[in-house]
Amino acid sequence: MQNDDNSPGATRNVLAATKDFLNPQQDKPEGYVHGSAKIVTGLLVVACVLYPLTGGWGSLVALVLAIVVLLGRRLLENQAAGDFSDLAEARRQYRRTGNKEYLAFMKARCTQMLNDNKVLTAESKATLNEYLVFVDKPRGRAGR
Repeated sequence: MQNDDNSPGATRNVLAATKDFLNPQQDKPEGYVHGSAKIVTGLLVVACVLYPLTGGWGSLVALVLAIVVLLGRRLLENQAAGDFSDLAEARRQYRRTGNKEYLAFMKARCTQMLNDNKVLTAESKATLNEYLVFVDKPRGRAGR
């Protein structure tokens, strides 16, 4: 069977891929922080435009900025993943031991993340708010 790139099926595949690219699915897992693809794509376009105008030096600056954005997002994602792991472990340890220091840690970490990290996804913010509700929940004498 011959694979013909001009067949109607191939055209539909290209159109479907283009449509998916322009309208990404909303149910895809995004991670803890918002993506940087639009910013990086914009910087790549700027690099293409600047190349003939600046002899390559403007492009170099735009590409370095794109790399900085990618590394920054990676750093924020790793930091958030570590923080969420710490929060999950603190909740588990509190349930196991009843030590109220875990609750204080959880409240401080959640508040700090909500105040400092402006690129958290809505799902991440909702998870942090769930941790805060857990911390603020009235506890009986046993503390659990």
